[in-house]
Amino acid sequence: MGNPRREDGRADGRHRHGVEREQSPVISGIGFRSDVLDVSRVDRVEKARDRETMDDAYRRTREEGILSGVSCGAAVAVAAGRAKTPEFAEKTIVVILPDAGKRYRSTSLCDRS
Repeated sequence: MGNPRREDGRADGRHRHGVEREQSPVISGIGFRSDVLDVSRVDRVEKARDRETMDDAYRRTREEGILSGVSCGAAVAVAAGRAKTPEFAEKTIVVILPDAGKRYRSTSLCDRS
């Protein structure tokens, strides 16, 4: 969940994609929704498969040293998938990972063999 109210980039072709995990439909379903998120300013809601979100979060921790959780894994997984489509070919995609990952240190995210 982010804050798309900061700038309105629609005039210059920017898109705002909300990303949620399949098993945690916060934007499109029932769940915690922050007052910061204004869904009227989200252009598209994308779902990420839970396995994909865990795999990406784990890969980022092990290979890149970026400790963040599964919501960030969902954002990266969806962005990577969108980058492969003709609609987003040769465009810059920005993903913000607003999670320090501290709470994941004692979970399987940091304990895979």
